[in-house]
Amino acid sequence: MRYSKKLVTINPSASMKAGLDENSKNSVNLGIGVSDLQAPDCIAELMKHFIKSNKYPYTPSLGTLKARRNIYSILYPSSQQLSFNNFLLVNGAKWGISLALSTICNLNDTVILMEPYWLSYPSICSINNLLNISWCPEVTDDGELIFSIETLHKIIENNSPRVLILNNPNNPSGKIFSNNFIKEVVEICNERDIWVIIDEVYRDLTFNIEDRSCDEEIYNSLNVITVGSF
Repeated sequence: MRYSKKLVTINPSASMKAGLDENSKNSVNLGIGVSDLQAPDCIAELMKHFIKSNKYPYTPSLGTLKARRNIYSILYPSSQQLSFNNFLLVNGAKWGISLALSTICNLNDTVILMEPYWLSYPSICSINNLLNISWCPEVTDDGELIFSIETLHKIIENNSPRVLILNNPNNPSGKIFSNNFIKEVVEICNERDIWVIIDEVYRDLTFNIEDRSCDEEIYNSLNVITVGSF
């Protein structure tokens, strides 16, 4: 049997290999994200109740209305402008990014990746038949990453990209982008009909609560898709 040629373009996950390797049993692995914490008792009791009900209905592809409303209210408790109607549940952030790209891109479109980037981005682009190009930062003497807006303009001029993926807070550098910087990037991309996918999987892994997410003006931009993990 023959398989899609796209499969050979996907490299094995380095972090998954390290975490599952037999030789890594004596090391402390912080890269896989598999929790060793037990679920709270209330969750376990809810699961028992669900199983005993003998009701296993298909759910809407967007997620049930109740679940979407509840999770939305937790993520955006003070929102005045955002609507849960633009909020949907997917099977993990990786799938959410892939679904977004497959929805807004055509074959061989170009995606801007802000380097360093989460290691699965290139493979997600590849399996969707998309090209990717790096937006590389300048590095200061103290290790700070500075992404030049002038460089972004040059990348756009030379490559006519369809999407820019912005990971905030950034994996692996830990850099947190200011709202002013994100607004400027979103406005530039909006002027050139470029989508911006803001990957906020790590939004709660910050010490300063003000840094945890974008403001509503950014979320309401027509060219912005945000992806998170709950």
